[in-house]
Amino acid sequence: GILNRRGRGIAQAGNAGASGSNSPKKGLLLVINKWDLLKGDEERIRQLSDTLERKCRGMAFVPILFVSCTTNLRVRKILELAMQIYDERGKRIPSPDLNRLLTELNRHYQPPAIHGKRVRILYCSQVGVAPPRFVFFSNFPQLIRESYKRYIENNIRDNFGFEGVPITLIFKKK
Repeated sequence: GILNRRGRGIAQAGNAGASGSNSPKKGLLLVINKWDLLKGDEERIRQLSDTLERKCRGMAFVPILFVSCTTNLRVRKILELAMQIYDERGKRIPSPDLNRLLTELNRHYQPPAIHGKRVRILYCSQVGVAPPRFVFFSNFPQLIRESYKRYIENNIRDNFGFEGVPITLIFKKK
């Protein structure tokens, strides 16, 4: 976890969190303290929200908890959320459920053809937990675009959770 000391900007903490947490694929919870000081200051709350959105781009899976240690506002919730994230890291999704989702995704939006080649993702399986890792087998895995990979990841999260947990998608040739 990252503790943001007084005087350290959100931009620095956000960047440290993104690189420090994602490289070893640990769970992540962003806790913002001193929320009591912003009570009623709508302009500063809006600025903080804008800054978080900008600096934590690509980390939409990370829950944000606003607390006040002075007034004990949501302080107990930190451990509760940390335990939920820990459980999410160990979650395993059965292959039939993943493949039903993959079939549904292909029905709505197929991977785009590249260089005249029709890219197909044939099936997938979860091959690891803590952190969760998913393998997708394709006829042309090297041609699958990042946007389609994000589409798959977002749909896995929408259907199965993994809040606060980075997941790894691996694409292999079948």
